[in-house]
Amino acid sequence: MREGYKTKSTLFFILFFICVNATFILISHYNTEKVDSSEIFAKISKSKKIKNPYFFTEAGLAGLELNSNPNIDEKSLMDHFKGTTIIENIAQEDSPAFRYFDIVDDKMEHSYFKMTPKNSEKVELVLSYVSKASDIYKVNIGAPVKTVITKRKNPKHYQKGESHYLLYKGSHIFYQISNPEIELASYQGDVLEKSESKNWFVIGIGWSKELINEPNFNLE
Repeated sequence: MREGYKTKSTLFFILFFICVNATFILISHYNTEKVDSSEIFAKISKSKKIKNPYFFTEAGLAGLELNSNPNIDEKSLMDHFKGTTIIENIAQEDSPAFRYFDIVDDKMEHSYFKMTPKNSEKVELVLSYVSKASDIYKVNIGAPVKTVITKRKNPKHYQKGESHYLLYKGSHIFYQISNPEIELASYQGDVLEKSESKNWFVIGIGWSKELINEPNFNLE
C-alpha cells in the first residue's frame, strides 16, 4: 500500500516539475516574441538622430557649427533644413550688397541667413522665426521677455526702425522681440522695465558671427 503511495507521489512530482519547466519555456518564448531587443535598439538609435535644426548654440546651430566653419552654401542648408524651400537672393540697399538665403518650411515659417558683403559664402548672421526655434538658454519663440530676463540677465534693448532686439555683450545669440499692443515705430520706452517687459515676447532667435558688442552690431 505504501509502495503504491510512494509511486504516485513520485509521479506527481515528476509531472509537476515537467509542467513548471514547460510553463517557463512558454513564457520565455512569449517574451522573446513580444520584446525584440533589436527593435528597441533601433528605436533608440533612431531617436538619437532626431534633432531640432533650429536649436541655437553659441557655436551656431545644432549640427551646423558656424564659428568653426562659417562657410555655407545652398547644399549645406538643404542638408540641414530637410524638407524646406531654400531661396537665394542678393540684397542691394544703402549698405554694400550681400547674399542671403531665406529658408521656408511647410508651415510657411521663415529663417534667414545673411552672408558677409566681402565673402558671399561666409555667414554673418542667422535669424529664425520658426515656432520650434530655441536655444541653449532655454529660450524659445513666444517666450515673454520677463522670462528671458530671468534666464539671461542684463540684456541690452536695441531698436532699429520698427524692430526691437535683446542683445547680450560677449554672446553670439540675440532675440527679436515685439509687443502686439503698441505701434512699434513710435515706441521709445524701455522694454526692460518690469512694468513694460510683461507685454513683450520673443518673435525671433538669432545668431551673429561677431560677438555682440554694441554699437558695432549691425542687423542690416
